[in-house]
Amino acid sequence: MRPQLPVSFLFVAALATAQISNSTDCVSQYTSCLDNGGADNTCESSSAVCKNECADSYGSCLQNGGDATTCMTSYNNCLGTAASSANLDCVSLFSTCRSNGTADNTCNSYNAQCKDKCSVIYGTCLSSGAADDSACMDQYNNCLDSFSTSTSADCVTSFTNCRNNGGAANECASESATCKNDCSISYSTCLSSGDADDSACLTQYDGCLVSFDTVTNNTDCVTRYTNCEADGTADNDCSADNAQCKTDCSTSYSTCLSSGDPTLAEPCLNQYNQCLVSFSWETNITTAGEDCVTKYMSCDDADNTCSASAAQCKNSCSTSYSTCLSSGDESLEAPCLMQYDNCLVSFNSTISTPDCTSSYLSCDVADNECSANNAACKNTCSVALDICQSSGDPALTAACEKQYTSCLVSFTAATSAIAGEDCASKYYACDGPANECNADYAQCKNSCGVARDTCRSSGDDALVSFCDGLYNSCLDPVASTNITSNATSTVTASGFNATAAASTVVLPTDSLRANLSTAVVSATSVSVSALPTGASNATGSYSYGGGSSVVKTSEAVVSAKPTGVGNGTFAVASGSVNLSKARKAFAGDEAEECEVDE
Repeated sequence: MRPQLPVSFLFVAALATAQISNSTDCVSQYTSCLDNGGADNTCESSSAVCKNECADSYGSCLQNGGDATTCMTSYNNCLGTAASSANLDCVSLFSTCRSNGTADNTCNSYNAQCKDKCSVIYGTCLSSGAADDSACMDQYNNCLDSFSTSTSADCVTSFTNCRNNGGAANECASESATCKNDCSISYSTCLSSGDADDSACLTQYDGCLVSFDTVTNNTDCVTRYTNCEADGTADNDCSADNAQCKTDCSTSYSTCLSSGDPTLAEPCLNQYNQCLVSFSWETNITTAGEDCVTKYMSCDDADNTCSASAAQCKNSCSTSYSTCLSSGDESLEAPCLMQYDNCLVSFNSTISTPDCTSSYLSCDVADNECSANNAACKNTCSVALDICQSSGDPALTAACEKQYTSCLVSFTAATSAIAGEDCASKYYACDGPANECNADYAQCKNSCGVARDTCRSSGDDALVSFCDGLYNSCLDPVASTNITSNATSTVTASGFNATAAASTVVLPTDSLRANLSTAVVSATSVSVSALPTGASNATGSYSYGGGSSVVKTSEAVVSAKPTGVGNGTFAVASGSVNLSKARKAFAGDEAEECEVDE
């Protein structure tokens, strides 16, 4: 007696004995016997009796002078060449058995028995010796797999849902392996006639393994890892979860490909990629990714804490990048790198941290503390540059360098901060002893120098002239060229009058062009470098105040012809004046002799 199946398996009904009827073909009798729960040997015995009766009828037909073709047709009809065997459909019955939770060995046994029955039907169909082979084979294949009932287990979706519902990785993987095995058994059953529709069987196999139309609530690994880090979960826990997520994606990808159908290669890879990364994750800021640079620049904790946080952020971006690329799909290289870049830095983010140069110029604490703060600021800019460039993407180089420069110096902010320096004004306003005033000036000048060094520390040659102009303005913003517009400053002509105090005009240390606002007149103690021919336009270098400063004019009108290269009286009309790199000497200073600007 063959094993009894569950009612839901459609193999069991009340046990009955098949009755042979001449009005019913043998195949139909056999399947009816099975459907009614007849024992295998009983139904097969009945089928044998039926086949003998069909053979006897065929012999009688010929003996009675019947047409051979007509007799053979009746013989085949008696056997059941055109009979339906849909009630067997082994693949559907096996799929139903497994979906009902029946043990796999039980379902496997039932499937083997079903295949045997189909083989019996096929043998019965062919037993006349002159049957329609094609019709019998179609009947055999239909008995094995009718393709009329959905057998899609969708192992990939089942595995994904198992993991999303909290199933343990090993348990879900075991279920996935069983699902894949069931799909393989159904595929083997479909092909077991030896002359099945290979394409139809393979398509059904593919559908059993994966359905690309199924929508799951799966969160891609990169998003999951990013959210994990943003939630403050321990790094090792996030890394472990990310590794498991990648393994799950790999398991699904392997399942998707397991039919061996080459047409699935592309959609399976796309599904694998989507499992790893969706390129649309959200984080705690408005831009996609971590934006490590902005986080680091905005960090107000201790330096080591900010540095550790920056290192962890970079590591997170690197981990996400590695995850993004882990499918091996070369088409993802560019978008993964772009995502990596965005994770490291967003150039659209607003960084509120002041630039180092203006911060230093505005510093009002002790000098050593200002210097220490400036060094820390420069280091912050350097670290931010390192973070920005850590993806290795050459496309970021220019933007990272620009951001680095902005971190070191903002010319708008620095120009505003310079107003607080103005070494010349501070010196003139000093009413203490000369050595104290000189010391204060030296300190101010040093601060301007530190600001210039900070401004130039990026190494960008394009900034040199701007940073030097910034330095000049720091020393004397009135007498120096505006660094952002290159406009010429106005110098009061009275500063050049011999009657003015000797300390009225202080020349900057770098070359500069200025405009006289009024005429310089009645200079009574002036040394000329050459003799003009008369009271007319002439060019030459003119010194005053004991030769401690040099004024070189391109146009000068002398009021009287000097008697020699020495003291004399002359007037300089309003016009263009070049100031040399030498400045007017302060009390106790020595004149700084530099090349005169031509």
